[in-house]
Amino acid sequence: MLINVLAAIYLIVHGLIHLIGFVTNFQIAEIEEITYSTTVLAGRLEIGDVGTRVLGIAWLLGCRGLRYLGGGHFLLTPLVVVVYAGGDRSLVGPQHIGLARR
Repeated sequence: MLINVLAAIYLIVHGLIHLIGFVTNFQIAEIEEITYSTTVLAGRLEIGDVGTRVLGIAWLLGCRGLRYLGGGHFLLTPLVVVVYAGGDRSLVGPQHIGLARR
């Protein structure tokens, strides 16, 4: 159970870190260590302001997806087990998904 909590925390924190890319690319705030740039691939490809905003949206989607996965980690685990068991809920109980009291 502890590994599930740590995995969820990791996913949520990693998702929040992706928010930095969105904030930088949309110039919402200045982050001293990260500069706004319209190039990617170490300056080899110019994508312009529109491309930078598209990349910012990709960062935001990554943030949202990782936070969703981290937050739903506990909710989705029983669902995955039920699907894996072929829909037979009698095969799935708290003891099978690590929720049984000890």
